[in-house]
Amino acid sequence: MTDIIKYNYNLEVKKLEEKDEKYFFTVNGMQFMLIPCYRTTKELEELYEVCEELKKYNIPIHTFILNKEAKLITQIYKTNYILFKIEEPEKEYNILDILNFMNKIHLTKSKSDLYRNQWGKLWSEKIDYFEFQIHEL
Repeated sequence: MTDIIKYNYNLEVKKLEEKDEKYFFTVNGMQFMLIPCYRTTKELEELYEVCEELKKYNIPIHTFILNKEAKLITQIYKTNYILFKIEEPEKEYNILDILNFMNKIHLTKSKSDLYRNQWGKLWSEKIDYFEFQIHEL
């Protein structure tokens, strides 16, 4: 795997740690992680844009590292991977930090499509269920 990283990202990896299909390594004092990617190219590009927007507000967020072909995704052994430079790995965040982050980003249709949950639909179904139960009583 170190040779693949060297070839695709031009990073000389001396020690590589693997944990749950994720690879962690350090180069010149900077920490990196190579992780499998299960999102579409469109979703990844939108995430990249969100990360760049957050960086404009000085929010420490992992940096996408492009491969030698200037692409986000690198295919390794028939699996898509993305490489991140880890920013402030030891810093802990609390709920106020997260709320501060959320207040700085403006939600657009493309950004809201990045969420993989269906809270709105679930709430709607739950309310419909409660209304049905009240009507039956």
